[in-house]
Amino acid sequence: MGGIIFNAANILLSAAIAIAGMAVAFPVGIGLALVLGVIINYIGAEKGNPIFLFLGVILITIAIIINAIAYKKSQKSKSNVSSKGILLSVIAGVLMSLFYRFIAASMDLENFVAPAPGKKAGFLHTLLVFSAG
Repeated sequence: MGGIIFNAANILLSAAIAIAGMAVAFPVGIGLALVLGVIINYIGAEKGNPIFLFLGVILITIAIIINAIAYKKSQKSKSNVSSKGILLSVIAGVLMSLFYRFIAASMDLENFVAPAPGKKAGFLHTLLVFSAG
């Protein structure tokens, strides 16, 4: 399920980049995915230092806003960005923020050496197995 969601988000992000351009679609889509992903995953499993996590989220949000302001100033005399491209970026970002919960649910995040029955050892282990085999 996580792979389906991630791939759908990538397809939508690619379409958004084709419509709105890289300078608009990428910061909106990936920035939103990062911000929402941290919040969603922290609520799902409170791991890590919340001060550092949410300080990072605040800094990323500020960076997205500054990027939008800079882009708007540089594009005053040019045509406007398509609202369809921005909408696709937002949808892609929301979808991308959701994929990891499904991946994490299929892994034993506590024991990579001998995972619980029915669980995978982790993303890196799975990647190594598929790339080697």
